[in-house]
Amino acid sequence: MSNLSVNYEAGIEEAIGHLGSLGHSEIAYVGGRARPRSAARRPDAFRGSMRRHLHGARVRFHHGDFKLEGGRRAPATEAGRAED
Repeated sequence: MSNLSVNYEAGIEEAIGHLGSLGHSEIAYVGGRARPRSAARRPDAFRGSMRRHLHGARVRFHHGDFKLEGGRRAPATEAGRAED
């Protein structure tokens, strides 16, 4: 049996840092269900990275369904879903 481990934290940290260095200040997380357990780590990593790189920025989430139409709906619906 093989096992694959993904370092979500490092990838999200690099992405948020890069976007912040380009001047972006409004970045939203678009994801799916919080299952399996490994998927629950991604929003936590996003929150932490946003606080480190863009302190004071709104942390916004859109929980989609991993389908194309869900991704298309994200920009229209995420504006009302913020964590401060």
